[in-house]
Amino acid sequence: MTHVVRGLDRKGNLLVDIVISGDVPDLPSSNLTLHPFTEDYIQTGPGSIYALSTRTYKIGDYILPYSWNHSIFYDDSLGEMPFVVERLYADNIESQYDPDTLNMKFFISAAIGIGPTSDDCFEGFKLSSNGVYCEDINECENNSCSHICNNFPGGFSCQCFNGFELDVDEVSCIDLNECDINIDDCSTSEECINTLGSYKCIIICKEGYRRSENEQYCTDINECIENS
Repeated sequence: MTHVVRGLDRKGNLLVDIVISGDVPDLPSSNLTLHPFTEDYIQTGPGSIYALSTRTYKIGDYILPYSWNHSIFYDDSLGEMPFVVERLYADNIESQYDPDTLNMKFFISAAIGIGPTSDDCFEGFKLSSNGVYCEDINECENNSCSHICNNFPGGFSCQCFNGFELDVDEVSCIDLNECDINIDDCSTSEECINTLGSYKCIIICKEGYRRSENEQYCTDINECIENS
């Protein structure tokens, strides 16, 4: 999602254009309720702020959580926030949906002040040498992931090569058994055999036959010669 701020209208409301790349879920907007939330803002550099929050919304009788994080870029000549971390408080949230124009409008009362950590940075960040910014710590420089490390502001995540999956420690990669979870493309006349990072399909032989050495076809068993 990309937000472009267009300033204020004559009533002092902030005007924002939102461009969404991807699909928007079909929500019963008449029953949609957004709950009050807080959002933390971190000054990550000149003209750049990172924001994150965890929120909830209600649809009918169901309350659902979602996470929100974004990067804000602005003219660095405007200076920095008064504190390296600040917190936004949003309440009195209302939503109005116009089915004729397919527009959803949100009305939010918001206030911002000093963050919960004062002039200390959140975990995953470190204070810059001049004490003005919270710089992201690149955890991937000391990579603890088995395969691939993905750094993001304030943290990191591990990713595995194809044919593997993350273990419960979310760091180690273990073999994915494609045969057990039925994601192989073996036919009904083939048996799925799991291998490290992959699998193979080998032919199933009827009674009286055995697989060839290359496991590509079935050969007759001469029970007379083998005295079986």
